[in-house]
Amino acid sequence: MVPRLARVNLTVLLSKLPESPPALSGWGSASVVAWRALLRSVPTDRRAFEARYEASWDDTLAALSAWCRAPHAPRHARLYGRLAVLLLTMLSLDHSQRYRSGRRGESGQHDCDELCRPLLRAPHVRAALMELYAPGEDPDAEREWAGIDPATLTFHRHGTTSFIVTGRSRGVSQGARRRFALKCLLLPYLEIPTIERATRGYAARYRREDSGLTHLVRLWASAESWILMDFAPGRTLAERLAAEPAARPGRRLRLDLLERYGSALFTALSELERVGLRHQDLSPSNIVVADAEDGTLTMTLLDLGANYLYSQSLPGEAGPDLAYVAPEVRHDGPADRTDLYSLGQLLVTLGTGAPAEGGIVPDDFYAETPLMARFLEDLLDASPARRLLLFRPEPDRPLYAQLSRRFTEELRALRAAYAERVQPAGADLRGNLRGLLLPFSGAPGRQWRLRKVRRSQESYTTGRLGWLLMWSLLSAVLFYLAGLLVVTYALRELGLDFGGPLLSVAQRATGAGPDRIPVLDAVRAPDYPAPDPAHNLLMLAVAFSFVLVCAKYYQGLFAGLTPLLGRRTGRSSVSAVAAEVAMRATVVGSPLAIALPVIVQRRWWLIAVAAGMTLVMVCNVLVSAYARGALRAARAAGLSTVPDTVPGVDRYSSWLAGNLLYAFVLWLLTPLLYFGVLADTPVYMVVVILGNIPQMYLVKCGIEAVGIRVGLGRACLAAERLAAIPTPVPAQRQDDRPVSVDVAAPVGTGPAD
Repeated sequence: MVPRLARVNLTVLLSKLPESPPALSGWGSASVVAWRALLRSVPTDRRAFEARYEASWDDTLAALSAWCRAPHAPRHARLYGRLAVLLLTMLSLDHSQRYRSGRRGESGQHDCDELCRPLLRAPHVRAALMELYAPGEDPDAEREWAGIDPATLTFHRHGTTSFIVTGRSRGVSQGARRRFALKCLLLPYLEIPTIERATRGYAARYRREDSGLTHLVRLWASAESWILMDFAPGRTLAERLAAEPAARPGRRLRLDLLERYGSALFTALSELERVGLRHQDLSPSNIVVADAEDGTLTMTLLDLGANYLYSQSLPGEAGPDLAYVAPEVRHDGPADRTDLYSLGQLLVTLGTGAPAEGGIVPDDFYAETPLMARFLEDLLDASPARRLLLFRPEPDRPLYAQLSRRFTEELRALRAAYAERVQPAGADLRGNLRGLLLPFSGAPGRQWRLRKVRRSQESYTTGRLGWLLMWSLLSAVLFYLAGLLVVTYALRELGLDFGGPLLSVAQRATGAGPDRIPVLDAVRAPDYPAPDPAHNLLMLAVAFSFVLVCAKYYQGLFAGLTPLLGRRTGRSSVSAVAAEVAMRATVVGSPLAIALPVIVQRRWWLIAVAAGMTLVMVCNVLVSAYARGALRAARAAGLSTVPDTVPGVDRYSSWLAGNLLYAFVLWLLTPLLYFGVLADTPVYMVVVILGNIPQMYLVKCGIEAVGIRVGLGRACLAAERLAAIPTPVPAQRQDDRPVSVDVAAPVGTGPAD
């Protein structure tokens, strides 16, 4: 008779691995306590395993896999069942390490369909799992454990600290046997008391007896090494997003995914809030998505509570889900606003395919006007106290219902911004040639649609959008009129029909001849030769190039932005007002500089060019100073939503040296050309045209405009968030506190010290 072992040792087991078959006499009859101790002794990462046992992790997995899948005699069934549980434990640890290090899919990754699922179909493996995970002295846990039908156990998937099996209960409820999910904590983690306590008390902490719950699974029971719950059908959000087709070219922001999954996510969080719970580990792998019969999506939230991989209780890498975990969870901070951060990261993932690195909202959300970016920044601040600075909820109403409404409003506004065929978010020569060729960049129509959408939304006043729309339309009208003026004068110079019904009416009303332009010709200088195609057409070409450049400059960079949102007091307020005035001054000043040499005096063309360039330079200086100052102040205040570098602002600021040099050269040449010191004026005109169209229009105000608009949008939002931070009231010194003296009270009758 083989003696029963009181202790089984992993070192001895590893020494037997090269043998085939293994010489493990008495191991199958060893006590459950002895096998649990062996399983708990397995190191949780391969480096620690190889250092402690001087054995290869991969070779050990290969040998155990070969042992467990090989045919064996019935008398060894118990031994092989327990070895299979050891193998499942090590396979789960291996999966966790690969998942956390981003090495999933590399060579060496096991196939669960080939190994884990067939393994758990064996009756002796199911029996071993039931005895090794049997609960201790807990009547509720023991009762639920006894209700499990071992013959139905099926491997489902690996977790980061567990593996999950599914099955059905022995008893019948409402005519069917209930299907459950059993989360088996990997036994090596029981060496950490915090994890053991959290697992044992999981059901008591998170169970809610509410039959109306649709987004939380019903918990049956929990013990020190497992959690038993209803099975949630469907696929995880991570799996569904991985299966999504790539975005269409030119559509980098996935508005379709934000619409499809966003509302369902808010609905699930609303239910969580209703029953008084917080998740603290909200990530795509902890959300199961199922398609309802009516075509809608239902989300089920799993694995509530902080994951100890993120709270630094466990060694090793934290894995891709770490990006979704609020910073305070990693440092044992307050938990009341952790889900807001995770929600923001999930929304960023839906929009771009990946979470925001370091909590910095990606550029794609700023490309048009910072609509959704404001909402996301308000969720993703690393400081819990600075979340919801702008979207302040009403304290007596459910939080996530309010946020859901705000999200829907922002999404509608964002959809309105993207309604046109022009997609400035992909503004490059290959992906958005049409957007480059349109002088107004679609901005007036975008501002019109945004204002129309906002007027129907109760959370917003339309004052700011009305202001931006007014200037965008005014810019479009003035530059359109300036362009029409230039074309009209050019047609007259060529001897072509330049009139129209309105001009004919004006000519008849004023008695002007058919070759005259009423009112405008009256202010033309006597020495302005007309017609003079050889010289006038070149000047008009210069003017038209400036029409294109200045229209695209304003509409592409400033039409959707205003620094006044973040206006505070002192220097920041002066800078914001100066930047605002400078932006809007270009709307009026540039068309005026274009029109004067066309209408009044041809020789003024270089003066107008120099003056217009000076106006643009001053605007760029003031706006750049505002943007850099706002970002600098936000970083100094510790706003985590502001990146260390903003390439768009840096690129915009790099224009200043060229602007200054260009303006200096223009003012240097202006008197020399005006007074005839220099000849060859047509040559200088051609140089200006060649500088305007390729360099200014296509490159600076076209291709570079998106990045600059993103940077300026970040600066405006940084200033707005900075202005929303409550100013702390300085503590009053003891000597400064007012002292009241009751003259009727005798001296010495006050309270004792």
